[in-house]
Amino acid sequence: MSAIPDEPLKYLRSIFNVHVYGIDKWSMLFNDRQLLVMTELCASVREATHALRGYHTDADYIAAVAAYLGLIVSRFSDYLSNTALWEPGLEAVLPTFVRQALAMVWDYCEINPFGGTNGYLESAVERTVEVIEHCATLGSCPATVRIASAERLPCEDSSFDIVITDPPYYDAVPYSDLSDFFYVWLKRAVGEVFSDQFRSPLTPKQAEIVQLSERNPDYKQKTKEFFETHLRNAFAEAHRVLKTDGVAVFMFAHRTTAAWETLVAAINGAGFVVTASWPIATEMAGRRRAKNSAALASSIFIACRKRAKESESGYWDDVRRALGSELGARLDQFWGKGIRGADFFISAIGPALSVFGKHERVTKLSGEEVTVGQFLDEVRSLVTNYALAKILKTTHTGTIDPESRFYVVWKWSYGDAKVPADESFKLAQALGIGTELMWDKSGVLEKSGENVQAVPVAKRIKMKDLGESAADGSPASLIDVLHRMCVFREKNDAEGMVEFLARSGQANNPSLWLVAQAVSEILSDGDKEKQLMQGLLNQKDQLETAGQGRLF
Repeated sequence: MSAIPDEPLKYLRSIFNVHVYGIDKWSMLFNDRQLLVMTELCASVREATHALRGYHTDADYIAAVAAYLGLIVSRFSDYLSNTALWEPGLEAVLPTFVRQALAMVWDYCEINPFGGTNGYLESAVERTVEVIEHCATLGSCPATVRIASAERLPCEDSSFDIVITDPPYYDAVPYSDLSDFFYVWLKRAVGEVFSDQFRSPLTPKQAEIVQLSERNPDYKQKTKEFFETHLRNAFAEAHRVLKTDGVAVFMFAHRTTAAWETLVAAINGAGFVVTASWPIATEMAGRRRAKNSAALASSIFIACRKRAKESESGYWDDVRRALGSELGARLDQFWGKGIRGADFFISAIGPALSVFGKHERVTKLSGEEVTVGQFLDEVRSLVTNYALAKILKTTHTGTIDPESRFYVVWKWSYGDAKVPADESFKLAQALGIGTELMWDKSGVLEKSGENVQAVPVAKRIKMKDLGESAADGSPASLIDVLHRMCVFREKNDAEGMVEFLARSGQANNPSLWLVAQAVSEILSDGDKEKQLMQGLLNQKDQLETAGQGRLF
């Protein structure tokens, strides 16, 4: 084995992008000075481990010290790479993994390994010692750690009171590939001591439960079906080892419906029924992952018990009525707690699943089984209509055209973030509208690679004839009318705005101002569209007076 980690670094589309720029070995993430420091550090750990054998005969003691030294190597390597950045606001170096990805950076900060602040070798030692000292005070009930497959647990039936797990997040995190960054150095530092754990050149990946078929051809077998099947197997093992009155807790976070479909199917298929759930804010709002994306701020904790063996099938009409009743109270609760945007829909899945999952299967009157996808579509529809009524402050949302309703909910849910295109279809479906409204030349969404995002207002207000009636005389959407009014607002052309409003037929339409108020409230301070909408709202009385034929 070379002292320098020349093992291959895989390309994972939109997660590991350094490969595009020729970085195809793990060693290439370090410059020559950094490689020198890391190889010497690994050699020193090996020497220290060998020296310990001259003083101690307890193999477990030697392995424990080696493990601690390995942790120091791992923490230190995270800061000593050519993808570590300088954060001016903190005046500190950020580690390689500020998020679960390897993105190309065009300038990096190289630390002095022997400095004394965060990220440096001395700090890595101090942090490791702090953890050891803290864990040593926890009493005489140590944990037993085992390495095993989640699909084949080395435990007896009905032997656990509780099982708590944070399963893989579908396609969001390539855990084993990320681990290779640390694995290649750990193997060189402590691989002799932990030979069973470092037998392979890189971390084992064949059996890992993730969905990466679209990221790299090497993972073509890791499809949605692969993920769902093996996750269900893992949950079935949790069901097997759990006592009859035991509790299983699953934590999950993902923004796409496809990911939740697999989780819900796995929970149901393993024989669990949800008894409680709650969204917990687990992510920092200012983290890099949250910038320009629809990343969730919450993780959903789902508590389950074993489904009764005598559980009967349920009828979809009955389940739908129960869903409406259950979700009504819980959505009020979530709204009162300030849960908003994409997190709001995700938070509703747990309570809804407590209704749907009571039955081993749910069928329509025709005998056709209701799929998990159909169940989630119903949940999204209920949540979307609830949110729409709250945002617009009226239950009479039918007076507002479909495109404007879509736009309000989209901006509330995702803002300017890029979101998988499938989510736009799901939202449109929940509102009972066709997607062609959002995709034509004057639509409110635009394609960005495999994602979609709202068309910036600065771009929309430049569209020709925006807000004008169609050739057949049908009126434009309210959001188009408002964005056209923003054109006049920017030019300070009050007369032009009055003339346009009269021509559009929307001069005295109260729904127009409901949409303007909603958009103004859901956008963040400093947003250009928010400022324009607030300006229009300030002119509302004058515009309505002018629209009634009185002096402006």
